[in-house]
Amino acid sequence: MGDGDTKNRRLRTIAAFLMVLCILTPTAAARAQSLAGITPTPTTFWSQVDTYVGLTPSIDFMFLASGTPGRDGTHPEIVLGPNIDIALWNFFTHLKTNNPERSKYLTLRVGYRYVKNLYGQSTTQNTGILELTPRVPLPWGFQLADRNRIDLRGLPDRFTWRYRNRIALLRSFQIHQFAFTPYAQTEVFYNCDLGEWTQYNYTFGVISRITPKVEVDTWYRRQTTITAPVTSANIVGVKLLLFLHRVGN
Repeated sequence: MGDGDTKNRRLRTIAAFLMVLCILTPTAAARAQSLAGITPTPTTFWSQVDTYVGLTPSIDFMFLASGTPGRDGTHPEIVLGPNIDIALWNFFTHLKTNNPERSKYLTLRVGYRYVKNLYGQSTTQNTGILELTPRVPLPWGFQLADRNRIDLRGLPDRFTWRYRNRIALLRSFQIHQFAFTPYAQTEVFYNCDLGEWTQYNYTFGVISRITPKVEVDTWYRRQTTITAPVTSANIVGVKLLLFLHRVGN
């Protein structure tokens, strides 16, 4: 057996392991809680579509649309939002994804989120988004990204803001024409009303490149609120990413 066949077999094993991990982790956690006599942590499903339109080599327009049944499955909501992404300073990346921003040292995003609750008395939330994400290429094909985000939240009864910091580690693999990028990330939330850190989550996922214009991101997230009452939730999600031609191309 040649070195190429051995490498491909190892890559297939890694891909299978990551996919099984994303699927089985929520089930295993719920099973352990049941055996211990603990109320199972709710598991919900999120779906999302992100559409990128290249305006210039450094500026993209992105529109987000997502739907979720809520943390306990009974509080559905939809989220819509336009974004302008400005990316600076190219570097060579080993990541095999369609998003050109992953080959930039710095990305600035200015966006808006319209959130509409679909349960009980229908309410809406308007949120401004400011993000700054530096990226660093690492040895062995890894990449580290540190997203710093401020949510300017217009709630029904007041205006408030929160800070979110998310660190992600990614690496791509390729088997013949199929490229996939496993990643792990963790995020913490700071609430200005309370003046303290209130929530954290960790996520494991895989970005699969289907065509030069289409990717699918599947992931599992464990989300925990650390202020009283302490609660947790398991979230399984799928995101469709569409990349359109730049204007004039």
